[in-house]
Amino acid sequence: MKWYRRLAQWHHNYRRMKKQKKDRKKLLKYLEQEDVDQEKKNMRAFFESHCFEMVPYFWMDETHYSDIEVFFDDARKLHYVDWHGRRMYWKKGVRPWMIKKGVHALMQEQDNRSPHKYVLDDSIDGAYLADFGAAEGCFALDVIERVQHVYLFECDEGWIQSLRATFAPWEDKVTIVNKFIGNRVDSDMTTIDAFFADKPLDYVKADIEGAEIDMLRGGRETFLNKIRTANLCVYHRPTDSDEIQTILREYGFECQLTKGYLFVQQEQTEPQNWFRRGVVLGRRK
Repeated sequence: MKWYRRLAQWHHNYRRMKKQKKDRKKLLKYLEQEDVDQEKKNMRAFFESHCFEMVPYFWMDETHYSDIEVFFDDARKLHYVDWHGRRMYWKKGVRPWMIKKGVHALMQEQDNRSPHKYVLDDSIDGAYLADFGAAEGCFALDVIERVQHVYLFECDEGWIQSLRATFAPWEDKVTIVNKFIGNRVDSDMTTIDAFFADKPLDYVKADIEGAEIDMLRGGRETFLNKIRTANLCVYHRPTDSDEIQTILREYGFECQLTKGYLFVQQEQTEPQNWFRRGVVLGRRK
């Protein structure tokens, strides 16, 4: 990172750290307790020198969002970035510097060292994939050549145009669904069991802001009879990791958590609830 970028980042972090002083003191005191596991204790040095980050590891300093290049497609009137050799379009109305920050966050989340990294194995090959909470579509874009078909579920209307642009080269194997996924069927939401009653589905990825448990309950029959692999986020609520794994095991899956912790600070909660596992990989036994 160039010196002036490093200086600007240092000033930004200094201001944020001042605002976080009270909570930082509480956090560091918690990490001193004897019953805290060593994996968390090893993160103390990061929090002593950095502001609170969702992915709290020193390797995050290796890159900077300003290094990301944003392009503009005159025909589609949309900005896009290069994502592993493919165009990934961004929703309209977002300024380039914000796109850079958003893409940089994705790079950190999906780094092989990150607790937020989705785990891939051979079960993705030839799969019928459902990406719940697709957003910009980076996960599906990485595996688009490996899957048979992908269903992109995204409730934010702003992403629909950009998803169509991103996946235009593969439009014959992509279905975009502008709905929530959950445990009921109405004009805005559907369930896995309802939508996939007459469709094949092998593989599920979900990052739906804490609605993962409702999604699982609304997909009982499909999980029991069709789905082989599930990549599910478990960090949105303190109890999600245990509850989601319990349901997956009820459905006949073996569970494996990604290594490390994400840091999710929420007001009116204690530091032990700020450390969350990121993703669970469920494989049918």
